[in-house]
Amino acid sequence: MNITSFKIVVFVLYRNVVKEYSVKHGLMFKELLKNRERYLQK
Repeated sequence: MNITSFKIVVFVLYRNVVKEYSVKHGLMFKELLKNRERYLQK
């Protein structure tokens, strides 16, 4: 496997990880906002 294709594979994997991480964090962030709104309404 040459270096160019290796870099492409690493880049694709890295992008997928970042995408998954940001999706999970986005969901957590939405939950936090919901909880904060609920807390403020008390």
